[in-house]
Amino acid sequence: MFGLDKSCISLCRDLLDMSLFDKLIKNAHYSKKLNELKTQKERSEFCLKDNIDFAKEFMLIDNELNGLAHQVRIQANKILHIKNKNKNSREDSTLDIIKNTIKIIERLYSQY
Repeated sequence: MFGLDKSCISLCRDLLDMSLFDKLIKNAHYSKKLNELKTQKERSEFCLKDNIDFAKEFMLIDNELNGLAHQVRIQANKILHIKNKNKNSREDSTLDIIKNTIKIIERLYSQY
């Protein structure tokens, strides 16, 4: 991580969001929800939490991956949005976030 743990965490969170969106946009129900929204602003307000919930609802991820995805989201938000003075716990969390992100993306793309 070369001391760039916040960058790694941010990248993991974005990769998770992009991967979920990539799979969700191919789902007719999700596309319909997007089309029902009137403005680009409304469309862009689907956040990572929403996309995780939609992925679970549309059965793109199971309960285990749903839990891991929310865990990545919550851990990342805690580290990125709050100044964490404890560097060791942040490094441990960063490694967990990276491992969980890889696990989710591998399983998400191995399905199809």
